[in-house]
Amino acid sequence: MGRQIVLLDDEADILHILTEALDSEGYNPVPFVNPNRALEYCLASPPALVITDLLMPAMNGQEFVLRLRERYGEAVPIVVMSASVNMAAVATLPIQAFLSKPFDLDDLTKLVERLLMATSNNMPSSVSPLVW
Repeated sequence: MGRQIVLLDDEADILHILTEALDSEGYNPVPFVNPNRALEYCLASPPALVITDLLMPAMNGQEFVLRLRERYGEAVPIVVMSASVNMAAVATLPIQAFLSKPFDLDDLTKLVERLLMATSNNMPSSVSPLVW
């Protein structure tokens, strides 16, 4: 089984597509529609990578990212995705990359591979997000 990637989006259809795409690449995607459950899961054991939507009910993606950073610092790479882009807000988030919805699944898998490779090589990760 591949490295664990937590996926968080309030839209089940998007989670299904992302889960299938990452699973077919040999990763172990763990999908969540509920940000609170995703946070509980991540705080219990750090995943290799997190991909989260920005705009969600209950807890927004910004709060989710900040809570993960409080616990793990930069140890867990985080990718934020959103159809609603406020680049000023995104630029202040401590994330490795931003994906504007809709995005190409090949771009996603290449980004995931690059981030996981950088993490496994202990390369410092950027805190100013890359836009894909």
